[in-house]
Amino acid sequence: MKYGAYNITFIDAHSHHNSDDGYDFWKGGDEAQIENDDVTIRIFYSSSNYNGKNPLTSNGDGNGFKLGSRDEYQPPKKDRGARLIYGSVACYNKANGFDRNGTIMTIVAKNLDAQSNGQSAYFDVENINNSQDKHRLKCLMFPNTIVTPQLATPAPNAVFKPSLKKSYKVSVEEAVVYGTGGTLDGGQVELLLILAIPDTGTDGPRPLLVHIHGGGFERGNRRLSEALDAAERGWVAASIDYRLAGDDPLPGPRVKRFYDAAGGESSSARDRSVVASVEDTLVALDYLLSRAEELNIDTDRIVLKGESAGAFIALNVAYCADKFEISGPTIAAVIDFSGGIAETFCGGGTAIDPGEAALFLVHGTAEVTYNTRALPIVDGATAAGITYEFYPLEGVGHEWLLGMLGQTTADGRKIDDLVYEFLNRVLY
Repeated sequence: MKYGAYNITFIDAHSHHNSDDGYDFWKGGDEAQIENDDVTIRIFYSSSNYNGKNPLTSNGDGNGFKLGSRDEYQPPKKDRGARLIYGSVACYNKANGFDRNGTIMTIVAKNLDAQSNGQSAYFDVENINNSQDKHRLKCLMFPNTIVTPQLATPAPNAVFKPSLKKSYKVSVEEAVVYGTGGTLDGGQVELLLILAIPDTGTDGPRPLLVHIHGGGFERGNRRLSEALDAAERGWVAASIDYRLAGDDPLPGPRVKRFYDAAGGESSSARDRSVVASVEDTLVALDYLLSRAEELNIDTDRIVLKGESAGAFIALNVAYCADKFEISGPTIAAVIDFSGGIAETFCGGGTAIDPGEAALFLVHGTAEVTYNTRALPIVDGATAAGITYEFYPLEGVGHEWLLGMLGQTTADGRKIDDLVYEFLNRVLY
């Protein structure tokens, strides 16, 4: 839809796999007057996905919703009309999900989802997510499909499924700089990760697992053993560093609402690390997904795994970030080893919403946080109806994390094996 469209309402409209933009709303052209502000376009519960990627043609910007025009023949300053977009999605487009495109019109954008677009989710468009509308569309409702020329009907490719055993050779990229993070004194900290890449031949795409270390937000670093443990089974795996309290971190604009809720400038270095670590994890995901084609990553199967503070971070990214309108990719599952969700900032287990990431929890019953962190998460997962498995380690304290890859349950099964069995069940 393009060329002088105005005073139009779209409900349950879908535009996928176009070589150019999915929707291109501008007021102009030889037969349209642009001297007034009566342009009103309303879009409800509609989708615009996979645009600009048609293998039959390579032209086109590939935006999901392009809302105005920069063209000199349709001057942006003259487009003063309104665009109201609600409950809609723009996913996996070559360019932007929602693009204001330089005009001065009024845009009211609420309860949208835009993931894994080639450039940005919202280009100069502010998405206000202020409700829990169970009917709104989400990117996860639209599995990644590709339009192919209809010359023949090839047999469908089998979905790659990781091995439960360590079956693959792995190459490693060490000390990869995935981004930088600000500090309170105006400096920058280089953020590093270890990347382990399995040799699966032509099989793929492969799921992505990101490990986040523990250490009370005061110590710890990335671990090769964690990345290898997943990669040898066929996962693209990374273990990341993040800003610790000793870095005196300053969270950035992406997590500003979370930062403000944590006390803003008056918060402690440790609390600032709690917020900055969420930002850093999202930056790591951005970096890895920017290499999704190169690494043959399945962007629909992203898993976060953490222990102690690292589990806090994984849980915050998956279940709490959306409460502060923090954008990021959809997380398919979380592996929580003795973590928690902050009651003060996020509401504890009540932060978990229906349809969110599957969850695998392990917590020692002798840990002082068992009743205050583990059990509220179980209650929240049960209330939300998400898929989860909970393994309480009877009489075990926090020290179990020192040997977590070899830890066993009461019936003698290794936690490490149970993790990957769970992931194969819920992701495939």
